[in-house]
Amino acid sequence: MMDKRLNHIKDSADRQILSRVLDLAEKAMVSKKIVYSDFLSPLHVSMAEDIIRGMPGLSVSSSGGYLEAERKILSIYPDFKNEPQTYPIQIYRVAVKSGNPSLSHRDYLGSIMGLGIVREKLGDIVVIDEMSAAVIVQEEMADFLCMNLTKIARANASLKQIDTVDSSWIDYQENVCTVTSLRLDLIVAQGFHIPRNKAEKLIRGESVKVDWKTVNKPGCQVNAGSMISCRGYGRVAFMEQIGKSKKGKNQVKLRRYR
Repeated sequence: MMDKRLNHIKDSADRQILSRVLDLAEKAMVSKKIVYSDFLSPLHVSMAEDIIRGMPGLSVSSSGGYLEAERKILSIYPDFKNEPQTYPIQIYRVAVKSGNPSLSHRDYLGSIMGLGIVREKLGDIVVIDEMSAAVIVQEEMADFLCMNLTKIARANASLKQIDTVDSSWIDYQENVCTVTSLRLDLIVAQGFHIPRNKAEKLIRGESVKVDWKTVNKPGCQVNAGSMISCRGYGRVAFMEQIGKSKKGKNQVKLRRYR
């Protein structure tokens, strides 16, 4: 039987993830100890925190290993305990020794998941430069990763544990552009520099997510602050709506992550 606290959640995948979080909350309540979740998307972190904060006697906090992290682990603990200062997270700098340069986020993610590590055990992957990236992983998977991740896209690789992710490594390009409306297809077209009909096709093909939820309606309105991801293209943040042009069109600031 589905927990009544999840009645308002319609998506079955969301319910499954949050059901596991509720199981952890019950465990924390019974054991009176701190328990930790797998890595969650920002959407699921927010949803889980809302539910747990409504449960008497429990507190919740989260961390992804660095301040700007997107994917995070929840810590769920009794009210009488202090918020944990450390999380079961390790960070590695993966450096390519030889092979093709200009490796992408997809190259690192594909190589790691090719080892059999599921996405829930991985946090953010931050590409540092053409030949290295910071990879955040659950502590329980760290030894396995170090022993088995020897190549990234056929290039020999080595790992070194580091303390944190430097915010200067997060590579993005900001652009101020003009759109007739805040429709999703227009924002996607501008953000990823593709034709509008291509953007519409990607959206209808369920390749686009807004705030980590799949959206298949090109005419959906997008709000400032939203994160838009597109399979094969990356991510664009809708930073702000600056104002109107002289012709009455919307001026928006978009940030595309590389």
